[in-house]
Amino acid sequence: MTMQNGAVLRTESPRRLVFAGEALVDVVMRVPALPERGGDLLASSAEVTAGGGFNVMAAAARQGLPVLYAGGHGTGPWGDVIRAALDAEGIGLLRPRDACRDTGFDVALVEPDGERTFVTRLGAEMVGGPRSWDTVAAGPGDAVYVSGYGLAAAETGPALSAWAAALPPGVLLFMDPGPLAAQIPAAALEPVLARCDWLSCNQREGALLAFQGAGAAGPEPSPAGPAEAARVLLARTAGACVIVRAGAAGCYVARRESPDPVYVPAPAVTAVDTTGAGDAHSGVFLAALADGLAPLAAAARANAAAAFAVTRQGPATAPTRDELAAWLPAQRACGPARGGGGLSPSSRWAAARCRPIATVRSVLPMMIKRVSKTLLPAILITTGTLAGCTAAAGVVVTVTDDGAGGARVTDGGGLAGLGERVRTVDGRISIDSPAGGPTVITIELPGRP
Repeated sequence: MTMQNGAVLRTESPRRLVFAGEALVDVVMRVPALPERGGDLLASSAEVTAGGGFNVMAAAARQGLPVLYAGGHGTGPWGDVIRAALDAEGIGLLRPRDACRDTGFDVALVEPDGERTFVTRLGAEMVGGPRSWDTVAAGPGDAVYVSGYGLAAAETGPALSAWAAALPPGVLLFMDPGPLAAQIPAAALEPVLARCDWLSCNQREGALLAFQGAGAAGPEPSPAGPAEAARVLLARTAGACVIVRAGAAGCYVARRESPDPVYVPAPAVTAVDTTGAGDAHSGVFLAALADGLAPLAAAARANAAAAFAVTRQGPATAPTRDELAAWLPAQRACGPARGGGGLSPSSRWAAARCRPIATVRSVLPMMIKRVSKTLLPAILITTGTLAGCTAAAGVVVTVTDDGAGGARVTDGGGLAGLGERVRTVDGRISIDSPAGGPTVITIELPGRP
């Protein structure tokens, strides 16, 4: 399956991930608070683990997407940590080790609420020099991940940018600018933005790119809502779709066919360590596209994986396919119920600015018929009323069962009939039904013109 980006067809369901980011080592220390300037404190625990771009690769591989690491890796103890971790996840290497340098590392200070602060020393994972990426072959059916770390560094950015911008048709280019978003030189950033198919960032990074620009000096811009950042970034890119991650709230997805970002909620959890949450989101999102899910359904799965990840300590805690399938039904069953007082202020804010989403839990096959015949019209009316608008701009319905999975579309079957009804109103349907369950059906319906 392909999608249109400018005048070039590019893949929508990649067959493998070529990771052109950077894998380095995390030295994780859990602290009661950040030390004051010039001070010291004792960590309650510490560990050394593969991190950085490894978290993205592991998240994708655990969901079944084949992954190749195209970045560098060094000679020394840190390089050994990375190679052992990649091998354990079944991730292949595309380059020989750097004989002159070791892999870089960071020190991650994790506070009791899960927030983390990094200091990074780069190393052999940074591949620089003219034409240093020419030996990495990516072709039709591949997804390529590019990181802002590689684009921001003067010794690596020009070559990586030129290679990514020249990727052939049929390659899906996914870019995450990362915390250094505002430090990426425009000469490196703009060609990648012009070529990329998906731009994914958190709310801070989105605001930096949308309202301050690449390579800009000075203070950070005033905080902007994630929906507004997604809208501005969509207009700025030539053909990319945009994801702005909003932490525990979920994410906003802006697509070329609509100027209005769609809010995709996340399961409510208690975070113990947010290290690698965005990485888990990106890796699982790409794996979900590879499974054939529509973008909004892929974003919902990525939200769930990120929520799972922050309930575990450590940077590479993205779930396997089976772990996520087992965790989601229990999470939905014990999720907080909303009373009869209507939407919360934050939900009303989101509903007023983007297309509303309804999530429906189904425990009976009959729910399929009820959704298609009676529930969807009611949702369209209700969400429009709650959002204070005269007509709903569109709706996404997710129907989840607690069965054994393995649902398939067959001629004359209920799922086929549901698909026909959805398509008659120019909607889209995505069915995710792994063995062991649950079955998740996502329906996207356009609003009135």
